[in-house]
Amino acid sequence: MQLSSLGQPNHFSFTYYKMSLIKQFEYGTRTAVSIELKKDWVKPLKAKPMLQNSIILKPQEDIKQLENIYTFENSKDIRRFLLTHQHLIGILFEAVMQIKRIFGEEISRCLELHHDPEEDWEELFVVIKTTYPPEKARKLMDNLGDEWFLDIMDKTEGKLCITEEPL
Repeated sequence: MQLSSLGQPNHFSFTYYKMSLIKQFEYGTRTAVSIELKKDWVKPLKAKPMLQNSIILKPQEDIKQLENIYTFENSKDIRRFLLTHQHLIGILFEAVMQIKRIFGEEISRCLELHHDPEEDWEELFVVIKTTYPPEKARKLMDNLGDEWFLDIMDKTEGKLCITEEPL
């Protein structure tokens, strides 16, 4: 296929060969066609919202959502940790639902990253801050463990702990 300008804006000439429909005649003809491209024929593309499926951007957006749900005590370190251990992001979303189910809506949730550089150890803590008396808070923590956390503990790979503190 040959493309050449006819010297006018938005005009192009295409040279192509017609193929015979019936092979027995074995002939072809050469034809030049002029196609005019008009700007008003081209409709502007409407931007459609796209679902985020990027393996880089999706975790970052999820972490931003987690920052609206939890208080990040040391934000920069927690973001780095969650990007390194992305399997915890889904667990943290699930944890919110489970914590609300057992403790109720009137609690505060924090994320704290604890580490020991000498031992090369890091663990993310979900800290549930409540106004419950210690006995009731301990019972609710036991319920959370029995009804949910003990079943998914192996998925955390030892990188997530849930604890309770008085408010």
